[in-house]
Amino acid sequence: MDAVDGASDYTMEVRYSAGVEDATRTVYINGKKQQITLPKTANWDTWNTVSSSNLASW
Repeated sequence: MDAVDGASDYTMEVRYSAGVEDATRTVYINGKKQQITLPKTANWDTWNTVSSSNLASW
């Protein structure tokens, strides 16, 4: 996210596939680093979505 208008809480959704093992990714919001964990999916053709809420408080 970059230059979001207004002071509020936001939710970020990440859609991914992780067919081998759990994955960890780093996102930066307002200059603050946050780790998100992406649990393993059944295979590379299976997709999942994770959500992170209250991003304004990071």
